[in-house]
Amino acid sequence: MAVLVLAAMLAASYATDAGVAARGAFTALAGLTKFAPLALAPLFATHGLRTQRPARRLRSLALFAAAFAGTAALVSIPALRHDSLHEIYERTIVYQANRSSPFSVWGLYGGLGGLQLAVELAAVALAVALALLPRRPDLIGLAASCAAVIVAMQLGIDHWFYLYIPWFFPLVMIALLGRFSSPQPRPAVAVASIPARWSRRAAAASSG
Repeated sequence: MAVLVLAAMLAASYATDAGVAARGAFTALAGLTKFAPLALAPLFATHGLRTQRPARRLRSLALFAAAFAGTAALVSIPALRHDSLHEIYERTIVYQANRSSPFSVWGLYGGLGGLQLAVELAAVALAVALALLPRRPDLIGLAASCAAVIVAMQLGIDHWFYLYIPWFFPLVMIALLGRFSSPQPRPAVAVASIPARWSRRAAAASSG
């Protein structure tokens, strides 16, 4: 799942139609591997739209949606050939909803259903807000937003295990270390001082 999310991040670095389509495809693959990345679909769909013209925005959204839906339909064919949608629903969503586990505060203590529901709704609200509200428009901002959404989604689940850390850890590293990847611009003062030194030398030579 983490690899597929990183692949969607890599596709997001390309502003072309192929990059948008690949972003939608990898988001669908990650979401069908584990349900949590489905919450990242709004973020990946709206990435880079604020810098585009209205017509281009609609085109990008349409490409993302088509690639997402097409990939999801294609990879679902083997499962649907052997099981019905109802059976798949029972074995995934219903099973996870009824699963009890002591590896979370919700499963360990019980009786916190109202608070757990509030945490889950807050995670959904965060995913929608980060997708619609202004945020840092580059890949660093996208990685930070995706990491925040995944962490928020994990806070509301009954069964949490340390193996879920790799879901968000690479995104956190991109957000924390990404600013060091671009070279720092040279100070303008140092550049401007070079002609000044040469001019002083030339003046000294002419006067001598």
